[in-house]
Amino acid sequence: MYLYGMTYGNEKYIAVGGSSSISYICYSTDGVNWTTKQVSCRYLYGATYGNGKYIVVGDGRYIAYSTDGINRTSKTVGSSSWQSTVYGNDKYVMVGNNGYIVYSTDGINWATKIFSSNSELWESVAYSNGKYIAVGYNGYIASSANAVN
Repeated sequence: MYLYGMTYGNEKYIAVGGSSSISYICYSTDGVNWTTKQVSCRYLYGATYGNGKYIVVGDGRYIAYSTDGINRTSKTVGSSSWQSTVYGNDKYVMVGNNGYIVYSTDGINWATKIFSSNSELWESVAYSNGKYIAVGYNGYIASSANAVN
């Protein structure tokens, strides 16, 4: 089992990963003892927690949201495979391939923004000090105060 991303929130660790045929969401309250659930999608890459919700993202436009980290609602969003997600400044942000970055204030409804006309593959996103920073292939880096501009 390959694990690619994790988050911590509401006294629970969530780790995500998978393969080309099945993915996994693992959760723990102590970081030592873990429970694993299979998810019928390919590759989960990222997870975040904020404002009472866990968000996990992955291949095939897959996202899932949950208030307890265990029972989740899944959906497809946009036209990208999602690599990473973060919560900051009352906003969830996901980054993926083809230059796509999407954002949401509730973790359910998402707006799309293409930050790169070069079809860059975004690999990771972080939030700190009032800025979202996304990094990707070929050394591409972008920053935004609001994930919109």
